[in-house]
Amino acid sequence: MVRTDLRKAGAGYMVMSNQERVGRGLEHLAGGLGPFVDGHMSAAAPGQDWLDVLTARDRSRFGSERRYSLTDARLLLRVVTEEWRIFKDHLSRVEQNFASELRAMSSPPRTPTGR
Repeated sequence: MVRTDLRKAGAGYMVMSNQERVGRGLEHLAGGLGPFVDGHMSAAAPGQDWLDVLTARDRSRFGSERRYSLTDARLLLRVVTEEWRIFKDHLSRVEQNFASELRAMSSPPRTPTGR
């Protein structure tokens, strides 16, 4: 039996868009990846909230404060790829590369400029 993802729209049903599927996939990814990243980052920064440390570092790097959440798959993928030394003994190179590819895929599309 083939299952189609449907969402209710008024009296009928509509097929879920690819963007919605990707969004759901990222939600599921964050649900599983969040505890893993939080555990390893907390162990790497004992006595500190690693999200606060990341926020302060990014404030000095980018000049604006950003809000971070353990339910944000894009943040979690960024942490895994940028803080790779913390995860190198827990993720294989293949898994690290997979995180990099997922991060690139999950970035908002860039619009062409000057055309």
